Amino acid sequence: MEVVRISKDQTVLRRYVLPCKGKVLVQIGQSVAPGEPIAEVDLPGRFQVFDVVNSLHVKPGQMEKIMKRLAGEEVKVGDVIAQKNGLFSRIFRAYEDGKVLSVREGKVTLALGERKAQVSTAIPGTIVEVIPDRGAVVSAQGALIQGAWGNGLSAAGPFQVTEIDYTKPDRNGNWPDMHGKICFLETCPRLENLRRIVNRKPAGLVFCSAMPGLVPELRGLPIPVILLSGFGDIRIDPITSEVLEVLDGQVVYSNALQREPETDSFPEVFLPKVSEQVHGLFESPETLSIGSKVRLLGMPYTGSVGEVVEIPAAAEKFASGLVLQPVVVKRADEQVIRVPRENLELLVQ
Repeated sequence: MEVVRISKDQTVLRRYVLPCKGKVLVQIGQSVAPGEPIAEVDLPGRFQVFDVVNSLHVKPGQMEKIMKRLAGEEVKVGDVIAQKNGLFSRIFRAYEDGKVLSVREGKVTLALGERKAQVSTAIPGTIVEVIPDRGAVVSAQGALIQGAWGNGLSAAGPFQVTEIDYTKPDRNGNWPDMHGKICFLETCPRLENLRRIVNRKPAGLVFCSAMPGLVPELRGLPIPVILLSGFGDIRIDPITSEVLEVLDGQVVYSNALQREPETDSFPEVFLPKVSEQVHGLFESPETLSIGSKVRLLGMPYTGSVGEVVEIPAAAEKFASGLVLQPVVVKRADEQVIRVPRENLELLVQ
């Protein structure tokens, strides 16, 4: 079951690792600020594939004779990689320092130049675990809202619960100041008004929901955008509203990560709690149980919240034809419904 954390006070752990082995720049117990490098690695700046057979006009069987550098060898600018002798010599040289990655099928691949790749923390916190050669785990405590969709960008700024009356002209001064702020609006407006909002230079936007047709526009915006509940006309639930009140007016970190439940990567808004305490290496396990607060997925209940009142042991066949584990939920409107466990998101308070 996917878990969405919505909490006024919670310890969070965030894992920051390189895609390959490199150098870790932090140590356990160290405090880190947003944007601070956790680990780095030197990678090739670019790759070059040279077709030796066709460019030097040789037969595949002659490759071994004309190659002057083999796979794995370092090369300097001007070094001869391959050379065909004759009345008119044909030579392939390295135009930059690098390394021969491979020689096969009549082609040679070079890794040229160098660039430094870093992984940095998106939140302030404390290093509680170092992952050798790859990165580290950052622990922090504070108020947290995780969402359903993000456009991949990050920013920090004062959080503002924003209300806009789109029916009144902008010149009348009815729009609030949004410059440099992470602004929450319950619903994403139509394209024209969305662009008017962006023109007011917010640092980021958080919506409860948006219509699917706006995805290309939202994905292309230069600021982080988070949808808390997903796509459609979904209203904010009472539990999320309580946490939004806690965030209002505070400096928060908006990390509009693309949602990947298998790696515990979710778009989120985080308000760190000022504390000198170093939190534990592991969060308490979050499990569905009687009394758990949940948010429902799937029509017609999408976005509504409720409380688990029963978790039957036996699987059942639902209208979709799938046999799934059922959960009995009492919604906020007192309606008791039976839904598949896969259609629930656990709200951790």
